[in-house]
Amino acid sequence: MEFREQDFKYVMQNFSNVYIGARCTYEEAAEHMDMPGRLKTAIYRMVYGGEITREETIASHLLRLGKKDMGYLFYSQLKLQIKVLFLEKVTDKKGAKKEAAREKIYSIEQFVEDEQLKLQAQNEKVVVQEVFFKKLYLAGLSV
Repeated sequence: MEFREQDFKYVMQNFSNVYIGARCTYEEAAEHMDMPGRLKTAIYRMVYGGEITREETIASHLLRLGKKDMGYLFYSQLKLQIKVLFLEKVTDKKGAKKEAAREKIYSIEQFVEDEQLKLQAQNEKVVVQEVFFKKLYLAGLSV
């Protein structure tokens, strides 16, 4: 399954949630017009604190995240949810093999603890598609 460069590069909001495409770099996400100001401040603090770079994608940062990192604490305050796309080879009723996609949503805690998922992502069998969280948790974020 092929993805274009702009797939999964977006920031969207609705009444209660914020959705961010995981292929966005932190700079692209922070400069997007729909990005909440409190979240921009938190991202800039992580950039200037040296944990991330402006050019790093959200997906690559999540894949190297550990429980002791500042980013993990930041994302757990937001109760971040991560949508992951699994690419699998399946056989249909006629015996033809096709590539199929299956989605699963992980909490930040589940994602960081799942080493098998990180290995599959390095082998490109898994795509981190988007991250999302409730605006209510953003209001409680201490920046």
